[in-house]
Amino acid sequence: MRSTGLGHGDAVLRTAGLTGLVLLVALAAGCGAPAERAAKPVTEVPATVTGAISQVGEAEVISFVQQLTATGDTTALLATQGRYSRKTNDFDQQSAVLGAKGEPVQVNLRSVGAFGYLQLPSWGAPASSCWLRISQAALAKQTGTAGGIGSPAILAFVRGLHDVGPLETGTAAATVSVKLALRLFPGKMAEASLRKDVTGDVAVQLGLAKGVLEGLVDGSKLAAQLKKDGAPAVNGLARSEVHFVIKPDSDGTAIAAPAGNLQMTATDLKDQRCPVS
Repeated sequence: MRSTGLGHGDAVLRTAGLTGLVLLVALAAGCGAPAERAAKPVTEVPATVTGAISQVGEAEVISFVQQLTATGDTTALLATQGRYSRKTNDFDQQSAVLGAKGEPVQVNLRSVGAFGYLQLPSWGAPASSCWLRISQAALAKQTGTAGGIGSPAILAFVRGLHDVGPLETGTAAATVSVKLALRLFPGKMAEASLRKDVTGDVAVQLGLAKGVLEGLVDGSKLAAQLKKDGAPAVNGLARSEVHFVIKPDSDGTAIAAPAGNLQMTATDLKDQRCPVS
């Protein structure tokens, strides 16, 4: 199995070159969240890939990192890290994409209860310290099957893995539906999963690094399956790969909404009111 360049906790993007390191620094900045102590996190380290898959599927809260790269390159075009609660369906994630000039552009998203929350450091002070409260419908345009890398998508992907077979020590091959695999990709690539003429399965590569499940989804294999199904080609898919790490959350904190005085309306954002009185 070709190395995914993933694994070993927060150093997950350390092999992604200078750009990847910049993206990881951007993701780590300003993403603190109010939280309460949750149930004791899972501490048992799985010994096999199948054991890691089962552990993730049963965990109350998961943490994950995903990275989109061009085939054969280690420079991250998009990187996302976050946490997802299976019990409450809440999530907190931070994403970084490369801007037009190669600069990292950060997007922070959170979903708690009936509302979503959006934070962009590019808003500038003081608004960048607050969160724009938005509807769940608006949030769906930023994550999940509506077109973007999102925590519900990666959990559904892991649960959908089947025919897992060992290749060599610490690695395995598996299959998953093309629809679930496409949802790990951003934008138009994810939207292709909504087409009725997209069917079949695709092979993926899995690994185990210090008990943490990691994997690689090859966009060229997805593009080939779309062609076989007679579905329209998706620009850029054949030249893209998604690398991921996913594990039961070890943070031990609950996902919570931003403090009330840090929640903005669109008018507050326009007027640069933060904190909100």
